[in-house]
Amino acid sequence: MHLSIPVPKRLFSRITMAAILGAWFLGAVPVFAQLTSKDIDDLRARGQKEGWTFTVTENPATAYTLDQLCGTKVPADFATSKRPMNTSLGSMTAPTAFDWRTTTGLPPIRNQGGCGSCWAFSTVGALECAIKVYEGQTVDLSEQWLVSCNRNGWGCDGGWLAFDYFMSRPDRCGGSGAVMESSFPYLASNGSCGCPYPHEYKIDRWSFIGDGNSVPSVAAMKQAILQYGPISVCVSADAAMQGYGGGVFNSGSSEGINHAVVLVGWDDAQGPSGVWIMRNSWGTRWGEGGYMRIAYNCSQIGFGAAYIEASGVGITADQTFGPGPLAVNFAGTTTRVPNQWTWDMGDGTTSDQQSLAHTYQPGCYNVSLTIQTATGTYVNSKPDFVWAYADTLIVSNTIANAGKTVRVDISAHNYLPLSRIVIPFTWAGAYALALDSVRTAGTRSSGWPLNALSDDSQNKRQSYEINYAQGGPGWFLPAGEGPVLSLYFHSAKSIPGGTVLPVKVISYGYQEPLFEVQPGRYTPGMIDGGMTICLAGDVNDDNVGPDISDLSELVAYLYLQGPPLKSVAKANVDGYPSVDIGDVSALVSYLYLSGPELNCSL
Repeated sequence: MHLSIPVPKRLFSRITMAAILGAWFLGAVPVFAQLTSKDIDDLRARGQKEGWTFTVTENPATAYTLDQLCGTKVPADFATSKRPMNTSLGSMTAPTAFDWRTTTGLPPIRNQGGCGSCWAFSTVGALECAIKVYEGQTVDLSEQWLVSCNRNGWGCDGGWLAFDYFMSRPDRCGGSGAVMESSFPYLASNGSCGCPYPHEYKIDRWSFIGDGNSVPSVAAMKQAILQYGPISVCVSADAAMQGYGGGVFNSGSSEGINHAVVLVGWDDAQGPSGVWIMRNSWGTRWGEGGYMRIAYNCSQIGFGAAYIEASGVGITADQTFGPGPLAVNFAGTTTRVPNQWTWDMGDGTTSDQQSLAHTYQPGCYNVSLTIQTATGTYVNSKPDFVWAYADTLIVSNTIANAGKTVRVDISAHNYLPLSRIVIPFTWAGAYALALDSVRTAGTRSSGWPLNALSDDSQNKRQSYEINYAQGGPGWFLPAGEGPVLSLYFHSAKSIPGGTVLPVKVISYGYQEPLFEVQPGRYTPGMIDGGMTICLAGDVNDDNVGPDISDLSELVAYLYLQGPPLKSVAKANVDGYPSVDIGDVSALVSYLYLSGPELNCSL
């Protein structure tokens, strides 16, 4: 569970801390602002003197310190580290102007707030833009997952480009691949990593443009933007950039690298020799709707430039979660020119159609789409994409000895990996039946937390929750069948043999049977069971014994070729698998030697 309050990154103004941010909404600079009104005036005067071609304004970014706004830290061993590098870019003849905003459109501008997580926003921003460029989808991915779940110790006090986590580097939960914003909303603080998170997107590879430890050539960065989509870069941010209100930024900072952003295009006709179109993470009220035009080679823009290679293939489906058999309509999308489509539906079925309808039996399925083009092969794989359920809670039927403790199991037959189960149940019947305890020991749920949700013993009903996401042997209960909860009852000795005492899974009050999985929750089917009271030793099944007539019938069956037993369960009184001399001995001992109590056996 996250203890901090989620702060939507696109609507950072939703923060209700009015005492701190109220002045922001009124257009005034808060008392703790990095840039005061005098600072703004001083910057404007400096700009007139130095010939700045941009305006300086008060904006949400001026309410923070640069440490809060930035946070990019080049690793100490970076210069000597092994890293992916592409030194062959720069030979392509690029157009004089290009902008992915007008070519395909880009996702909304994000706002990191007062957390030095620009490194995460730059990393995520490049992938969000690539998905929009190559798949035509606008997605919102979680920067908070990188901030809270990375294994490098990075957070609001700084970090570095984290593309490895989109490939195979495991997070604190052991998973890799981008996480959706809805799974881990932005907190603008370090926060805790509450495992696990579903990983919706992965990249094929990534690389620095050049050696990564310098500013690449303009030509190399242009080619990367054209060939791979918007790129992540670092820049030296200062007070002038903080107060940027529009125009061509040409101040030029001599400070070190401290901020990570995304470049989405360029225009050679602007500025002294051309400008980059820089996408920032300081909200839409900064700069030109969240963007900046910055002169080539200004403020070390482009240091550590890196691109990613995403699949370039999109998969859409009208539904991916529901009761099985589940009919799903799929469509493949791409901005490339495919020669061939190849679907792997995850259940042994394939297709070469761009769009198709497919029906899934209960289960969880991976789906992948491969396209062949003149320039190569591109794949989009979506693990655990389709979830079809037909799951059931089953109460066992068992033989119970009157007056003895008996165990009744509730089993889950689940086709999907479960993160949580809610089991409300009742025990009914005309005779006294008491619930002694509820346990998971010895079941499929052994080791996971068992939580009592409701106790209405007066009306013979209780409700329990097993939360697999709270820890234990794993983060979910794998698909399978078997007991998940054991109920221990005892009955009165006076209950006649043959009496059926039902146990049922039910709904009552606010308690509903529930299975919860990664995409959602649903109500399982329910099969009732219970216990049948067995009169141990009543071999002739007359509901009177045990007595001499029962002993005679057992001896006749075993040694005199007598008729078949009417009830093997009642005759098997010593608890061993078969009816034999041991049961005769136990019955004799009970009837004539004050021996131990008899037991019915299944």
